[in-house]
Amino acid sequence: MTMNPEDRERLLADPHLHTLPAVLARHPDARLLRYRAGRRCTMQSTFEGRPCIVKVFTDDRGAKLHHDAAALWNARNRGLLRFEVAEPIGWDPALRVLLQALIPGTPAVPALFGPDGTRTARAMGRAAASLPGTGLAPAMVFDAGVQLARTRRYAKRIAELVPSCAAAVGRCMQAFDAAHDALPAQPARPIHGAPHPHQWLEAPTGLALVDFDRFSMGDPELDVATFVGEVEFERSTHHPVQHLNDAFVAGYEDGHGPLDAGRLALYVGHKRFAKAWRFARAARADQADRVAEVLASVGSAIAGRWRPEPPVA
Repeated sequence: MTMNPEDRERLLADPHLHTLPAVLARHPDARLLRYRAGRRCTMQSTFEGRPCIVKVFTDDRGAKLHHDAAALWNARNRGLLRFEVAEPIGWDPALRVLLQALIPGTPAVPALFGPDGTRTARAMGRAAASLPGTGLAPAMVFDAGVQLARTRRYAKRIAELVPSCAAAVGRCMQAFDAAHDALPAQPARPIHGAPHPHQWLEAPTGLALVDFDRFSMGDPELDVATFVGEVEFERSTHHPVQHLNDAFVAGYEDGHGPLDAGRLALYVGHKRFAKAWRFARAARADQADRVAEVLASVGSAIAGRWRPEPPVA
């Protein structure tokens, strides 16, 4: 497990992640997993002979993530979670590096999108539903207001990149504003923040959930919509994607109780809008058509008609 020279040179040249040279000196066997220039670097390495994940930051955010990881690990050991989480190793404030043990396992996506997909989706939903009831209290907030502010930023950028969709963006934002104004109050619960299919592993003891960087107080419906919003744009699945999403929702409600249907629909609309933003950034000949198709599906989601598959391939 080694890093190729090009990646290593790129990391060492980052002026914002200035502790990377020292981190790489301590972890010469590191392999690059994810790199956001000027913001964060995630690698796989070893610590005292154990496989681990190494996250390097530009600031002290890793301290909060380490605190949250310890709380999650404690909840796991108390039997409050129906999924495995990474064991925290430590936070080094001088190097701004966070270490967590690597969870043994394999990606769960092949099982989710394979012949046994609906059973896997239901198990994922039921596992995810154990998190809101743990009583944990992460410092970050990811509620409806935060989501709306994020969508507003996407709206501005989509309209700039794809001017032909500006009117559709405006209609979506009007629908979002009206729906948020009518949203009833609901107590915030601990949520993962981004439990999409690629965050799940099949571990020796069952399912595992990784990457709690958005661990927050918010609405369980947001977590469910995140999963739904990612799956509904997949096309290489054994079962229709709506069957997978229905199974996930059913599993979540098995473990959590009934979800707020209107709130879930609203968040699905937000997740589709985020997908439109991703398409807007893509330099493709059909960029405008893809963005327009997704934006057309946002209103139906907000209105509660999110179950039919969107038309984008």
